[in-house]
Formats: sequence, C-alpha cells, structure tokens
Amino acid sequence: MRDLYLTEEDRGALNRKVLAALNAGGVYGIVDHNAARGDGATKVMALHRVEKQTVVDGVTAAGFTLAREAAFLRARSRNSNG
Repeated sequence: MRDLYLTEEDRGALNRKVLAALNAGGVYGIVDHNAARGDGATKVMALHRVEKQTVVDGVTAAGFTLAREAAFLRARSRNSNG
C-alpha cells in the first residue's frame, strides 16, 4: 500500500475499484510497514512506511469496514521482554 503514496495514483479510486471487484464476503488484506503514530504518509520516501491509521482511513472512506487486525507479523519492541 505504501508504494501508492509514491505515485500520483488516486488511492480512493483504486480502493473503490477493489471493493467493487470483490465478491460478497471477499477480503481485502493489507500487509505493510507501519510508520509511527502521527507520521501519516510523511515517511514513505525515507523509511518506506505509512501510518496504519492513514491506510485504514483511506480504505474505510472507500466503503470497506475494518473487520479484523492481526499482530503476528508485528516486530516486537527492542525493549520488550516478550
């Protein structure tokens, strides 16, 4: 998803096209690197990261509903004991 922030692509139009193309009950899964809270899309060029909420806001604005999130790919903090 973050690569779309490097182009002139209309992300809203793209997300609406994906929604229209999915069968009923279809899943639009997004896996991406997450920037820090408040960064929005400002770190796309430097760190190849976009803030999760920026992506969620764009996708839900297109008509999707966030049904579920998963943390199994999330990197543990260096300060974490787990």
